[in-house]
Amino acid sequence: MSGPALVVQLARFGDILQTVRLMASLGPKAVLLVDEGLTTLARLAYPQVQVRGLPVHGKVGGQWQRWQETIAGLQTLNPEAVYLLNYSGLSAALAAAFAEDRHRGYAVWGGSLRVPPWLALAIRWAARRRQAGLNLVDVWGLLAPRPTVPAAVHPPARAQGSILGVVLAGQNPRRSLPVPVLAAWMGAALHRLGGTTAVLLGAPGQERLAAELLAALPPALARSTRNLVGRTSWQELWETVAGCGLVLSPDTGVAHLAAHVGVPVLGAYLASAWVHETGPYGEGHAVLQTVLPCAPCLETAPCTTPGACVRPLAHPATLRWIAREEGELPEGVVALKSQLDALGTWYVPVAGEDPTAVLRASFRSQVAALWGMAAPQSGAVEWMEERDWMLPGRRSEEYG
Repeated sequence: MSGPALVVQLARFGDILQTVRLMASLGPKAVLLVDEGLTTLARLAYPQVQVRGLPVHGKVGGQWQRWQETIAGLQTLNPEAVYLLNYSGLSAALAAAFAEDRHRGYAVWGGSLRVPPWLALAIRWAARRRQAGLNLVDVWGLLAPRPTVPAAVHPPARAQGSILGVVLAGQNPRRSLPVPVLAAWMGAALHRLGGTTAVLLGAPGQERLAAELLAALPPALARSTRNLVGRTSWQELWETVAGCGLVLSPDTGVAHLAAHVGVPVLGAYLASAWVHETGPYGEGHAVLQTVLPCAPCLETAPCTTPGACVRPLAHPATLRWIAREEGELPEGVVALKSQLDALGTWYVPVAGEDPTAVLRASFRSQVAALWGMAAPQSGAVEWMEERDWMLPGRRSEEYG
C-alpha cells in the first residue's frame, strides 16, 4: 500500500509559503521536505502535515550521511506521489530515489530530468510576462489531482489592528523602494490604516538600512517605530506580522506570510517583480505595480533606465492614492487589488492605466479552458498551440 504524498520544496522562505494551495489540496497526511533551516517556518505554516528537513543551503558536518538517512527515511514512506517543485540537479538526485510513475512536478524519465506539460506551459508563459498572469501559488496548486478551491486557501485579509509592518527590502535592491521613498510610503500607509505605530522587519544584514530609514522619518514617527530588523526568530516574526493591521512590503516572503495569516498587504512591485506572478495570495491586498515599457525586466540584466520605475512610485499622486485611494495616478504605475476566480488569485486594476489588462483577462480565460473551468474568450492568444489542449497534468515524453 502506498503512503502519503511527498512535496519537495527546497527553495527559500517565500516559496515555502507559496506552496500553500498544493499543501491544502493534498491534506493533512502529506509530507513536506524543506531546507532544514526553514523547518520551524514550515511547521508554523502547515501545522497539520509532517515536515522534514534536509541540509541544502550552506555546508554542515556529515551532510552526505544526513542526506542518505533522510532519503532512506522518505523511501520507507512509499509515497503515492512525489511533487518536485524545483528544477535543479538536486531535484534530479531526489527524483531518482523514487519510482518514475510516482513523479509529479519535475521528474526523471529515462534517466533525465524532465519538465511535465503543465510546468512547461508556465515556463513558456514567462516569455510573455506582461500579458500573462497566473500566480505561482496556483501554478503549484494545480499540480494536485483535486486542487482545493481558491477561497479555501487563505482567509480574506482584513485589518485587525493599527500597527503598520514595514519590510525594508527584498534580496535584490532594484526590487525595493529607496529609503526616502519608503519613508514617504510609511506616512501615507499609516494615514490609510489610521495608526501611528510602525514596526520595521528585515533580515540580518539590513540593520544599516533600518538606521537610515529611521533617520529619514519625521521625529515623532521615528520614536513610535520599533526596529526588529534582524532580531526575530521565525516564531517571533510570525507573531509580529499576525499582530499588524497592514504590512507594507516589496515582493518578499514576509508579504506572503501576511497573506497566510489574513493581514492585508500594501505591495510595492517594481523592476523584475510582477504582481501577476507572485502577488500576495487571496482577497484584500493592494499593490502598486510599475508598468513602464521595460517592466517587468530581467533581474540578471543591467538596468538600462536607472531610477525610471521608482519615479512614478515616489510621485505625490501615488502617495495620495496610498493614503486615501482617490485621484489619478501618474503614467507608469497602476494600482491593483486582489480578487479570486475559478483559477485562483489575480489582480485587477483600480487606478491608473494597465496597458495589458485586456490581454491578461483573455490569457486567464484560455488557461481556465484548459482545466475545463470556462470557455475561452473570443480572439486569438499568441501563446496557445494545438498541443496545449492536452490535459495539463498528462505525462509526455517531450513538451515545452
